[in-house]
Amino acid sequence: MTIALTSIAQRQLLRRSSAFAAKQASMACSVIDGSSTPPPSFLTSADHGQGRKPAAAMPGSAVAATRSYSSVTAPCGCNANPYGFKCRYHSTKSFSTQPETTTDHEYNISTTTTPGVIVPPDDDNETMIHDKIQATFDNAAFTSQQLSSRLRTVLSLYGYEKDSTLLATSLCCDEVNRTFEDDLRQNFQQNFNMGGLAGFAFGGVTSFGAMAAHIPDDGHCLMVYGPHVGIDSDGVFGKVDRRGQEHSNSCCGSAAAAANYVTDVYHGKQSITPIPTDSLLDAQQAWVGHQLLPHTERLIKAQNPSVELPNALYDSQDELVLQILEQGKEMVSSSLVCLVGGIQVNTPPDMEEYFVPKRFQLWNNGQIVEDLMEDLY
Repeated sequence: MTIALTSIAQRQLLRRSSAFAAKQASMACSVIDGSSTPPPSFLTSADHGQGRKPAAAMPGSAVAATRSYSSVTAPCGCNANPYGFKCRYHSTKSFSTQPETTTDHEYNISTTTTPGVIVPPDDDNETMIHDKIQATFDNAAFTSQQLSSRLRTVLSLYGYEKDSTLLATSLCCDEVNRTFEDDLRQNFQQNFNMGGLAGFAFGGVTSFGAMAAHIPDDGHCLMVYGPHVGIDSDGVFGKVDRRGQEHSNSCCGSAAAAANYVTDVYHGKQSITPIPTDSLLDAQQAWVGHQLLPHTERLIKAQNPSVELPNALYDSQDELVLQILEQGKEMVSSSLVCLVGGIQVNTPPDMEEYFVPKRFQLWNNGQIVEDLMEDLY
């Protein structure tokens, strides 16, 4: 089958027009009092009535960030805005020991905090976390909802439609990563899962072939992959606040265990563990540690090892995905494969998840058709 694409000149014109419109919308949305209309391309049905505010009009803008169209102050001190997003909670992070009910006087909604439940951070803390994520990742992070919307907008120029696109993901099996997949499904429907511990595509060529066989007729594939790292409500990378737990804990746990392993090997505290060939009891974790070994020195010398760790894992996972694509290219010869690789950043409860794209390319028959990274921004 021949893949019909708009001419390069037409595509570039469409892309530039779309980027200009998005930039104008971002500028219009960056009024701190929340009175400007948010950019339509960044709002999906999931934004409305779910208590989840889009955290930024565009990544990297300190003005258009969390403060964009969500900072009108209601009399009770909670945040509201003219677009129907209800405030979340009224207090900063705390661990409740007694049930306590607070009332949102703007919407007449009561919120009860029960023992053993972490109260998510307030908007000031969200702003701190947002700013720290952007500063750490060079202003390149999108919220998961922003990324999902941008992917659909850009890829629609290349024949990607919701009903004819198969979404494949290779993300860690940690439950905190499912929110990102939920946001992707808002624009691309159900996903085929290729991932295992730490986000490695442990499904390999076999799962890629199975996924390829599921692509709708005359449709294409979108593959999103990468490791993840948490940031807790105190702004500490490598940890995340989890539902029902008093203290934040490690995220990604598999990655942290692998980092401890390679560090011990480097310092001679233990020898390299052979990859098991006769047991599946912990085979995936053994492979995560094995794949991280070549990156040991960069982790040890890193200023912030908790941030360097997902970057190192991404490099290893990206290499694996390209090998799988090369081996399986004939299985998708009649379709485009869009690779979106990067680092997922998990945040405290009820905050937007983030994703830092590192690869956004269209492939066909083992060749890059178009590099689309600049079109995301």
